[in-house]
Amino acid sequence: MMRNKDVVRAWAQGRPGQSTNLWTNGSDLYSYELKIGFTGEDGLKYVYNYTAKPDRNWMGNRVEEKFISQTTSCHVGLAKKVGYICSPPNERETEARAKEAQERAVAIGIPDRSI
Repeated sequence: MMRNKDVVRAWAQGRPGQSTNLWTNGSDLYSYELKIGFTGEDGLKYVYNYTAKPDRNWMGNRVEEKFISQTTSCHVGLAKKVGYICSPPNERETEARAKEAQERAVAIGIPDRSI
């Protein structure tokens, strides 16, 4: 089992990795079953601001926040070190993405935590 910082490093390098509650397929990064990061079409890494505080992106523009949990906030904090921060998707997008992530997690052997 990897440490969280090693999972983020693997994501940054485009490799899969998994710790207890943080995992990546090399392209997307998940906290539990919630997608918190993705690789853009430009090949850069982007991180959704699932923290309790608004942030600023690389251009200095305000990035909206959406608090999920303290653990997810810690995962986002690690991922921000290698990716660009961006606003989280809206509720409907979040629910659809969470379901998709849960299905992917189960497919690669991560236990279903939705119950």
